Amino acid sequence: MIWLITKREFLENLTSLKFAIATILCLMIVLFSLFVSTKDYERRLSEYQSAVNKQKGWDAVIFPKVYRKPEILSIFNHGFDRRLGNMFDGTAYTAGHLQLKTTSPMNTSRGQTSRHSSYLSSLA
Repeated sequence: MIWLITKREFLENLTSLKFAIATILCLMIVLFSLFVSTKDYERRLSEYQSAVNKQKGWDAVIFPKVYRKPEILSIFNHGFDRRLGNMFDGTAYTAGHLQLKTTSPMNTSRGQTSRHSSYLSSLA
């Protein structure tokens, strides 16, 4: 008897107009966020490729920078991709001190020194 009532309630909810509208809205939101995240990934990948291609010759030896490639699965979840930064500046040219700087993946033109970088630079 309980299973019959449960089955009937479940089928009523599945066939209701509210459920259909909510399902369509959720699918639209998921598709839109996937589209936006894909465009963001393509932008970050092109910035990465241009930064790697820009660093050639003696600049790479005197002012070394290591760039982190954006994760392909970041279109679904950004995770640490936003927090870690995308560039490690290991310039040992300034007065013999190691300069550690990471830049934010959202705005690569503005350099940000993280608290880990300042701690590591105090050890050098």
